[in-house]
Amino acid sequence: MFTISTFVVPTFCANLPATCDVSLLKEYTGLDKISTSIDGCSAPTPFLTLTEMANLYQIFGSSRFQELNLAYDSMVRFPFLVSGTGGFDTDFIKALKGKAVTKIGGEAIRGVSVRSPDRGSVGIALKVLDGNFRALSPATMKVLEHLGFLSDSEKLSLKNHSQIPLKNHNDITIGLIDATID
Repeated sequence: MFTISTFVVPTFCANLPATCDVSLLKEYTGLDKISTSIDGCSAPTPFLTLTEMANLYQIFGSSRFQELNLAYDSMVRFPFLVSGTGGFDTDFIKALKGKAVTKIGGEAIRGVSVRSPDRGSVGIALKVLDGNFRALSPATMKVLEHLGFLSDSEKLSLKNHSQIPLKNHNDITIGLIDATID
């Protein structure tokens, strides 16, 4: 049985992948089998391709499932609970005012769900191949700008996430982490 006190107990975690209920996830994706493992927060986590993740984030914003609408609306209403103060996810959700939500995941992965009046629900999944999070926010911003999902005022409110200063051990800026689209 799950309780907060047993959440990170190794024997409990070892049994999670076998007992993790992925029936709703199977319903949303149409997949027959979904592998699971334990993530950095000790929670059971499904393994999905980037395409499957993007499809899920499209479904997440589509308003087709009441339970997903509740989750989406909760993220919009309480963005601080998504990534805390100064986190890209929190700042992004606040800046887009219900138009889009995003959530970072382990090993530098992020999903984005955009509710576009012109294009309907759009799902995006990004992954920084080396697993380092430092380039993920600039990459997300660049993709969303490239796709035309950000207004000038949204870009302005998120400008501190578009380029990340790269500092050495003496806290001297030695470069910028930026993203480009070829």
